[in-house]
Amino acid sequence: MHFFISSFAVLSALILAASTGATPTAQLKVCDPHASGKGLNERRDAAIAGYADLILNKKDPQTAFDTYVPGDYIQHAPSYPGDGRQVTLNYLVPFFKANQVNFSKLKTYTGDGYAFMRYEVNVPPGEASVDGNFAGVNILRFQGTCFVEHWEILQKITGNETNPHAFF
Repeated sequence: MHFFISSFAVLSALILAASTGATPTAQLKVCDPHASGKGLNERRDAAIAGYADLILNKKDPQTAFDTYVPGDYIQHAPSYPGDGRQVTLNYLVPFFKANQVNFSKLKTYTGDGYAFMRYEVNVPPGEASVDGNFAGVNILRFQGTCFVEHWEILQKITGNETNPHAFF
């Protein structure tokens, strides 16, 4: 089980901001940790969509973090050696260069200062230490329109699930 969790901490970090596939109507230049007031929910929706585009579509974690994770970052993924944006980037940047993962069934939700992502990720054989299809949920906490904290849940899709509408 530890091997499974360790192998997929990176995958869930890749999906910190999975989106519905919609392009944000107003792309943020840089998040604002002090954002508040009218329109905050819409700006947070745009932040999660923009982040997802950079991470998932453009495979550019450095720009994604420079834009949406500019400061402190609390990481709850068990296999990361600690908190901080650089710890995550030290893993994500080489991972994206070395592996081709595919994301589908992406959905995002925001509210009450949090963003939630639901997705399926396919890791082709030989691309990472563990391959196959996985269902994932990520939870991010906002400070203004910046991401400051991350949790993850991943489960392997075996194809033998009893529930006919398991996962999605």
